[in-house]
Amino acid sequence: MSRSALVFAGGPFEHSTWPLAQALGYDDVWCADSGLIHAKACGLSPDVVVGDFDSAPKNLLHEASASGAKLIQHPADKNASDLELTLHELAKANYSQVTLLAFSGGRTDHSLFNWMLALQQDWPFQLTIFDDTVSAYLVHGTIHFCAPLAKGTQVSLLPRDSVSGVTTQGLKYPLFDARLMGGSTLGLSNEADGSEEVSVSVESGRLLVLVVHSDSLKN
Repeated sequence: MSRSALVFAGGPFEHSTWPLAQALGYDDVWCADSGLIHAKACGLSPDVVVGDFDSAPKNLLHEASASGAKLIQHPADKNASDLELTLHELAKANYSQVTLLAFSGGRTDHSLFNWMLALQQDWPFQLTIFDDTVSAYLVHGTIHFCAPLAKGTQVSLLPRDSVSGVTTQGLKYPLFDARLMGGSTLGLSNEADGSEEVSVSVESGRLLVLVVHSDSLKN
């Protein structure tokens, strides 16, 4: 049976992303340390909280524990961020879909590392990220992207390293068995051509499909 998790990271929470997450649905709520604040703001009780708990308010941690949440605490002197630790815990928990909120924004270094973290490995679940400007979807050899998109919707393909066998359908500038290199802007600002669906697949490597929100989603 497939299960899905909604994850609150500790970055700035973009309220426009909450309806997107609700529409996608979830079974369990996870928080990466101070992501607990965002879950509380949405009226949610977490199922799991992960981190060194240096930034999550103590009263919210006690409240979460009293409500039955599992608290996975790591030492302050650790070699990974709270979000990375959370993703690795999720990878062991047999989820098929993971959705991330409060992921980008704030300090530039934190935001950049989070985006690189999403591309760190072939996570064993469909990874979706919502921020105030894009919906992002991780694609690798076993997980493809396929969704109906309105004509003119901007779509960018962001690789971390070299990605080969990139094939798209439903985009104005199609790719077939193409190679994208990390740092290249070849995949920047394509757009849906009005076909029934847009699809993106790769043979090796991984990339993020970044679907730019319309003004109605950003307001």
